[in-house]
Amino acid sequence: MLFRSGILKLDGGITIFTDNGYTLQTESATAFIHENVLQGDTAVSGHGPLGRFRVDSFHVDRLKKQIKLTGHVHMTLFPQKASKR
Repeated sequence: MLFRSGILKLDGGITIFTDNGYTLQTESATAFIHENVLQGDTAVSGHGPLGRFRVDSFHVDRLKKQIKLTGHVHMTLFPQKASKR
């Protein structure tokens, strides 16, 4: 069983919501339950408080509160929202 090993593979269209207002959409991802990590190597698009983006892959580390976006990154930032943070 995959869950017992701490690995959960997700496929078929996924939408991820974060506590700080980000939404990511992708076709597949792998959750490493024990490490609180979610990552995917398929195209990802999304938006959040500071703008919108489209990338080739992502890595979310819940404990470090980090989202890493890599590969052909296209971003639109909203400076007026960034200055309020």
